[in-house]
Amino acid sequence: MFSIQKKSIYLIIFNATMIGRSLGRSISKKWRKQRIIEFKKCVFNELDRLCRKMDNDTLTTRQIRNSIKRIDKIPNVSYGQAQKAINVILKYHYIIYHFGETVGSRLDCPLDSFILKLLEENNIPLLKMNYNCYCRIQKKIQNPRIDFDDNWDKAHLKRHQLL
Repeated sequence: MFSIQKKSIYLIIFNATMIGRSLGRSISKKWRKQRIIEFKKCVFNELDRLCRKMDNDTLTTRQIRNSIKRIDKIPNVSYGQAQKAINVILKYHYIIYHFGETVGSRLDCPLDSFILKLLEENNIPLLKMNYNCYCRIQKKIQNPRIDFDDNWDKAHLKRHQLL
């Protein structure tokens, strides 16, 4: 299980992805708070399992995608929303604890509107993304896929005049 400190850091990263805001738009007000809490708990349970596998060098792309499928089963949560939360936090877990190790080649690039635009796939919103679409887009990205996400990081840092 994550330490309180790791969980706090990952919650900050989760909130920075703005997935909660995206979910808020797709869930009726009556169920919003309950569904978002359910989503966060499910994401963190999957992340705990996936990060332990990463730490033991047994993590596979298939395991990551199966975790995303499990989260996608929550009502009003899309595969696109689930993948972003999982992939972003896995990316930072890798950068903090495993940078330079081969496990990075097993990670998928977190997809968001910026990455989709770079790939000329900006007609696909995260709310409409499904497993097949996700796999097709990941296939367009050269290995290691996680390195492709550096484009987002660079653009974000430039926008804030930090690069």
